[in-house]
Amino acid sequence: SGEANIKNMTKRQTGKNQAIVDAAKIVFIQKGYAGTSMDLIAQEAKVSKITIYKHFQNKADLFNHIMKKHCEKIFQYAPII
Repeated sequence: SGEANIKNMTKRQTGKNQAIVDAAKIVFIQKGYAGTSMDLIAQEAKVSKITIYKHFQNKADLFNHIMKKHCEKIFQYAPII
């Protein structure tokens, strides 16, 4: 059915999004922000660069997403007083 196809597509997109984020973390740690390119992230994530741009506007957007999620995780366990 159409609804099942949408759910499968969303699941696939979520999986690719996570693969991109995980790959970006690895590349940012290895190469630093300046040394990281979308090409390197795509290679590490085993996706096309076009796929990355479907999820994130640019390298800064991807980096900001990672940092925001990281900070949310920290503050979840250590709230600001």
